[in-house]
Amino acid sequence: MGLKELKKKNTWFLKKEKQKVLIKNSISMIKKYLIIFLMMSTLTCSQKKNNDNTNINKTMNKSVNTIIDSFKEKPYYHIKVKSSGVNFDIRINDLPIFRFFGESGGTNIEYPINTGILETGEQILTIKILPIKGKKMIAPENTFTLEINKKSDAWTFDNKREIILIIPKMEVPKEGIPYWEFKTKFNAEVPYQLSGWKNSKKLDQLPNIDKTIKDAYNKIKEAIEQKNNTNFALLTKRKTLEEAISLYEKQEKSLNGFQEEKETILPFTKCIIKFYGDGRLVRLEDEDGESCLKGETKENGKSVIYNYPILFHIPQNSNDLEIIR
Repeated sequence: MGLKELKKKNTWFLKKEKQKVLIKNSISMIKKYLIIFLMMSTLTCSQKKNNDNTNINKTMNKSVNTIIDSFKEKPYYHIKVKSSGVNFDIRINDLPIFRFFGESGGTNIEYPINTGILETGEQILTIKILPIKGKKMIAPENTFTLEINKKSDAWTFDNKREIILIIPKMEVPKEGIPYWEFKTKFNAEVPYQLSGWKNSKKLDQLPNIDKTIKDAYNKIKEAIEQKNNTNFALLTKRKTLEEAISLYEKQEKSLNGFQEEKETILPFTKCIIKFYGDGRLVRLEDEDGESCLKGETKENGKSVIYNYPILFHIPQNSNDLEIIR
């Protein structure tokens, strides 16, 4: 995935149609393809720094596309959210999926959640509703509804959906409430098995985690500012792999994703460490709950800020943070 595509990923998600059921596919074959790819990735990581970025991406693209082509069905899950006068944070398996923190307005959106589903089975949905900025209480007239639905095939473009779950109505007494939380489980069937962060190290228990995070952010900062496609591809390859498989996105030939304009990563000031994935995922966030990895560039003479919504983990056999989402 090129840099431009990563920057525009959230907007792209909202435009693209996808989702639904799955037949019990050949899991053994899928595992075989995953093992092949992981071996290729390991070889890729050991290459010298001056390796051509095109070769790295060709290897990854071929492996990802082979895996996706093996799926007989490509079920695609969404959340459908409608809200008015509230902020909210939605997570699947404690992965931040969609959040809204604003001063006014509402939302009416359908958003994919496959990136939070690592394998077939029970999934956990967590929702927290908060007052909008400047308010202390959620008022009775404020609303929030959410359903989880499933599209039978990601590559079939229609409006057919199977409703999997509808959360109960948010009840707000006359005097209002400071927040509202809801947690439940639902079952999902997908043709893939991803390692994700299931067996990653517990980051909230590691010493010197502040320095470890700072070093990881400086690496990705350097790759972006220096427009180093090779390093950027290596640093984001696990994210690219797992998101491509879970979203059934076949990879095209790699192009240089960096813009010609200079891009500067903004200073990591007023950022706090936030843990997700039951303590196995981490990132720096600002006071609005957004990723602190933000790039500033010029477009048509105007300053434009891009947000990179990345999350790190540390695999069990490593001591280094790796971008996983």
